[in-house]
Amino acid sequence: MKVKKFLISFSFTILFGVLSIGSLILYIFGKSNYDLFQTIITGISSIFFMVLTIKGNYYDSYYIAYNQKYFLNDINIFEDSITIKEKKIIRYKKFLKDKVTKSTYSLVYNKTLDLHFIVYELKNNFQLITIKNTGFTHTGLYFDETDRLLNTDVLIEKIGIKQLEGVNYIKKYTSNDEKSILFIHKDDNSFRVTEYTYSINFALKILDVYKEMLPHWYKEYNQAYFNFDNYHEAEIFAVRRLNSINEEYTLNGKPLQYFVLPRQKIGTAYHEFQTGDKKDVYWDKTSILLHEDIMEKHKMGEFFSRVIPNYDYFGKSLVNETTWNTILNQVIYENEMVKVIIDELRLWAEESIYESGCFTILGI
Repeated sequence: MKVKKFLISFSFTILFGVLSIGSLILYIFGKSNYDLFQTIITGISSIFFMVLTIKGNYYDSYYIAYNQKYFLNDINIFEDSITIKEKKIIRYKKFLKDKVTKSTYSLVYNKTLDLHFIVYELKNNFQLITIKNTGFTHTGLYFDETDRLLNTDVLIEKIGIKQLEGVNYIKKYTSNDEKSILFIHKDDNSFRVTEYTYSINFALKILDVYKEMLPHWYKEYNQAYFNFDNYHEAEIFAVRRLNSINEEYTLNGKPLQYFVLPRQKIGTAYHEFQTGDKKDVYWDKTSILLHEDIMEKHKMGEFFSRVIPNYDYFGKSLVNETTWNTILNQVIYENEMVKVIIDELRLWAEESIYESGCFTILGI
């Protein structure tokens, strides 16, 4: 909304508000139906112009582009666009005063999207895009999550990813693309997991553009403040969430070094570590596999024979919580490679025991 229109609607809001209050005072003292009618009419008028004033603040939407790239519905709005005209900037908004590189701005039309928008050229090859909200209403367009990710990546290519500072934690997990961070915190009697995302957000006012529309760390409240009674539960949740972000299965938030997933197996020479105690199920999607060569090379079978009751190298062996605790207590006396393999297995094993009461080892 132009400044002139805003001032007019704001002035009428104040005027009718004052008249409404004055009429109400007259009605209280005189009990005149005319004064009551006048109170109602002026009150409604004041509300009407107040709505126009509020709407005016959100009449335009503002976006930061880089190198003539900004995506809407997976389409770069600068492509297949034509410049209708260049107009001189008559009155510089405070936000623009020290940032524009030209004394004009462009009125642009994208034929594919049937969308009109305004472009200001900023320093360092950035652009400020202004789109009237009525333009979205007219076309039925909207920015979705895919657009936000694409536009975030465009700007990250220019400015990089800044470090997140000032967060106290006892463990930190970072996603493969480095745009998500999960922390485990210790509170008085519980453990808490919070997630931070590095992304652009949405700006409703032009003064917020650089604050919200350039990538920055913000707390992801949809995933924040999950509290757990113990560290183990917090760790399981954090790794599950990290796996979901990475769209892959990992243990302890790290890529697998010794175990593989069923879809990654080559041949059938594997020992399958399977969640719970399933009947006649093989290569289960929640399983992890350890190759026969690793079992033999590092004498894992000998270790399991000593710590797992009735362990069957070629058959089925059950590991419950008691047996798992024995494994953890005894592995400290084993060689370094056995320790590393059991450590990689640990979180998966403890999650299986937590969820199903046990896990099963199916021999070769």
